[in-house]
Amino acid sequence: MFFENGIVPDTLSNLQELHTLSMTNTPITKMTDKLATLQRLQSLTLDKCSLTDLPNLSGLSNLIRLSLPNNRLSKLEGLIKVNSLLLYKNLFTKIPILAVPEALRRLDMNYNPVTN
Repeated sequence: MFFENGIVPDTLSNLQELHTLSMTNTPITKMTDKLATLQRLQSLTLDKCSLTDLPNLSGLSNLIRLSLPNNRLSKLEGLIKVNSLLLYKNLFTKIPILAVPEALRRLDMNYNPVTN
């Protein structure tokens, strides 16, 4: 997949029936804010994408699996009922406690520069 300037276009929001989105080793630096409109999305994998930022994910009310390893992320917002959260090999300096939902059963933050 190729995205102009490394930005996922807003047309992603046209995929309203999408349950699983996986983009591995895709050179993207920015995800569209429209991602949060995919209300049926249950699994999101963005592995090795060079992402530095993600939009607030609170609109993804059915998201239960979020896999974001091997990026350049340092913050995360808006998780509601995710039970599996893979954040290894990013730039988190602390565990995003405020973003972690009560439903969480698996959290992997290996290889982050966590300081405390």
